[in-house]
Amino acid sequence: MTIDDRICALMAEFSRVLSSLNPPVRPQFQPSASTDSIRQAEEKLGLCFPEELKSLLSCHNGQLAYTGEAYADPVIPSLRQPTGIHSYYWLAGIDEIVENTLHLRSEYEECWKDEEFTVIGPTRNHDKFVVFTVTENADWLLLDLEPSSDGKVGQVVMQCTQPCELIVVADSVASFIQLLVDGYKSERFKFQSDRHFVMYGEV
Repeated sequence: MTIDDRICALMAEFSRVLSSLNPPVRPQFQPSASTDSIRQAEEKLGLCFPEELKSLLSCHNGQLAYTGEAYADPVIPSLRQPTGIHSYYWLAGIDEIVENTLHLRSEYEECWKDEEFTVIGPTRNHDKFVVFTVTENADWLLLDLEPSSDGKVGQVVMQCTQPCELIVVADSVASFIQLLVDGYKSERFKFQSDRHFVMYGEV
């Protein structure tokens, strides 16, 4: 099975699980991003995306998180951080990945370059992250392109800024999606009411 096949199969399973919940999550996944748009995004950022991110974008170009009238439901549940804070996320499309990654780089230079981060897992503070989610909170879900020596390129890292923490969540995009699928199936994530959208999270 190719990486593309594996990611698309995982996303198909993910969609089935989301629709089976009570209440169901309605993600508004977008059609696939073109190979050219992915290449152009890499050129704008001056880096190469991990192959699993390319496969994810080739399967779904993120979510239509907000139409101006209504929100899509965030597919990434509210994950409990060590401090007890909870954050939820939408999957970003190619344009949002570029915009948010450039913004994070600017924040790194202006605010976070010399900041001491509490690190949980094999990562470190640097400017070679790719933001692959959308959130309304003071943190990001990132793909790590320069992990510490015992980490993996493309691992999923949560960056929190209130307080400053870097937390390795999964060692790849595929393992992160599988973590979400398993979490929803096992009822690790519970329904949490919100006036804008259906949201699940860790209690």
